[in-house]
Amino acid sequence: MDIPRPEKILVAMHQLSSGTSQPLEYEDIVVKSWLLFPDEFGLRKYVHQHPDSSDHPLPPAGRLDRAPHLGA
Repeated sequence: MDIPRPEKILVAMHQLSSGTSQPLEYEDIVVKSWLLFPDEFGLRKYVHQHPDSSDHPLPPAGRLDRAPHLGA
């Protein structure tokens, strides 16, 4: 079963926060998502060498708790 992309990001966020509500930085989420799911979040031509944040659905600046899809 393939996990949808937004849920993969939530898995990365959960692992980064150790299940707490601590604030997370966007860059850390991008890199953790890539480490867990390189084929989904890797830079084209360099999938296993570099993460790609260009199509990452989280806001690139500001606090993530202000993102409406996170329910904060």
